[in-house]
Amino acid sequence: MKSIQNSFILLALLGNTFFCNPNFYGANSNSEPKQRHTLLGPTSQFLFSEYNTNLEDILSPNFQNKFRQTKSSYANFGIKDKELWLKVDFDLKDKREMIFEVASPLLKKIRYFQVCQGKLEVSFISGMDQRNFELPIHPNYQFLVKPNSNVCTFYLSIQSNDSITVPMYLWERDRLQAYDIFRNLLFGVFFGLMISLSLYNFLLYLSIKSRAYLWYVLYTLSFLVFFVGIYGFIPFLFGALFENSISYIIMVASIITSIFALLFANQFLQIKTIEPRLSKLIYMLVISGLLLFIPLSFISVSAGIILSNLFPAVSVLFVIVSIIVSLRSGYKPAIFFGIAWGTLLVSVGVFISENLGLIHGNAFTHYCQVIGASLEAVLLSLALGYRFNDLRAKEAEARELALNKEREALEVERAYARSMQRFVPEQFLKSLDRESILHVQKGDAKSVKMAVLFTDIRGFTALSEKVGTEATFQFLNTYLEKMEPIIVSHGGFIDKFIGDAIMALFTDAENAVLAAKEMANSSQTLLLPDQTVLRTGFGIHYGEVILGTVGSENRLDTTVIGDTVNLASRIESMTKEFSARILVSSEIVVQLSKNKWEWQELPLVQIRGKGKPISLFQLNGY
Repeated sequence: MKSIQNSFILLALLGNTFFCNPNFYGANSNSEPKQRHTLLGPTSQFLFSEYNTNLEDILSPNFQNKFRQTKSSYANFGIKDKELWLKVDFDLKDKREMIFEVASPLLKKIRYFQVCQGKLEVSFISGMDQRNFELPIHPNYQFLVKPNSNVCTFYLSIQSNDSITVPMYLWERDRLQAYDIFRNLLFGVFFGLMISLSLYNFLLYLSIKSRAYLWYVLYTLSFLVFFVGIYGFIPFLFGALFENSISYIIMVASIITSIFALLFANQFLQIKTIEPRLSKLIYMLVISGLLLFIPLSFISVSAGIILSNLFPAVSVLFVIVSIIVSLRSGYKPAIFFGIAWGTLLVSVGVFISENLGLIHGNAFTHYCQVIGASLEAVLLSLALGYRFNDLRAKEAEARELALNKEREALEVERAYARSMQRFVPEQFLKSLDRESILHVQKGDAKSVKMAVLFTDIRGFTALSEKVGTEATFQFLNTYLEKMEPIIVSHGGFIDKFIGDAIMALFTDAENAVLAAKEMANSSQTLLLPDQTVLRTGFGIHYGEVILGTVGSENRLDTTVIGDTVNLASRIESMTKEFSARILVSSEIVVQLSKNKWEWQELPLVQIRGKGKPISLFQLNGY
């Protein structure tokens, strides 16, 4: 970007020297002996006649009396459906070789005559699409002045399909060659700036893949082609390659430039998002611009020029509306875009005013659109950079917002997981080889060997009738909240609460007994709502169970089923018959460490539903 800015600074300095210094290379209208360059506009006269009027008629007194003084340094007359004749008297007593230059490349036809003392010395015919040069190829029309020691009169006959602006100079030949070097350097810097900006932003497009950069590149390049055409560099650069096609190239470049300007504005200003209806109208205008290429091949050049000027005018209106809409939406990069386009429109407005004859022409008005286009190209490039930074900041803000939402979602998920663990224990999911409740499906089941513990409160039903439901409910929550940590601390988990009863599962039988012992001791510290001592019973059995899910697609429940579960429940109920607090099956006893526990074996007991009696053991002291 720094190199682009340096190029622009160089262009501005050269432009200031070239456009704003009227004495550069002796540029003045006085015919002094030291003069190297004379601007002929202030001393010229003009008249309009029918097309292809003969010089003999122009030299007649009838036409000579109709010539009027030109009012501006650059003879500019707007659009005329007539042939323009310009007349300049000049004293050629200086013997240096001179060249007459007309710095207006887009003339349909130009006839040049040099008349000295009533005698025709030189006549020459040229034009935009039929350029014939007696001098080396040049963007402007240049004619060799025949030396003469007297005052001579130069006549120009000009026909144009467009507005007529005719800067005329009389140069000393060697000074013109030196000035051409500088003039071509100036345009070279301008064209180089446009190409550099295009290349720079094309590389950005390849990196970022934003179409705004692509439309800017195509807009700048097509605008460059337009300037190459209107300032006469097509034959200068390509010779006769595009002979008889210059007008068509300029018209096509004008329309294409407008199309890419519309696409660029639509993309850069985010019109599709801000105002979709306006975006659709822009696309419709783009399509209509493409369709204009069909009639351009068949209509006259004059009609084509009207179309190629009308379409850009409508396009500029749409771009201005887009800028206003984007600014009103609060889109900050639109400020730079508006400044850039405002710069171009002011310069083009000055140029058009000169072409229409509304203001007097001079070097600045004639070349101001070059300055405006340079400013616009640089400002638009800066606007793209600002837009990129703005988008990057918004993307960073969006990423931060997304991260915050992800953090919130993760926290909600964690809270959800913690909440679900209160309904579906994590150990249960691990036993099913499931990572979370989201992965549990109906019918998931697994066969494992576990110790099943059942415990309930003695006389709970009678207590509820005695103290009431509310007091019983509050006490039950206090009791269960005290029992649950004991179970977890011994590696177990609660499968379900069944009223006042608890069903817990342990992978290790000894941990189940330890948990029962601690729960029994802890329960003795609690008083029932009626102030009596809490009494509980525990039954434990070890064997194979099925852990799984049952229910329907809309309602699932986790459960443990099997004979081990039923037997553990029956053993717990037997604590009432034996007035014991902790009873276990023989399958539990064989799992325990020897010489650590003291058991009292009870008589064989016939359990309902079992074919054979079973052995029960009571933990001593419990």
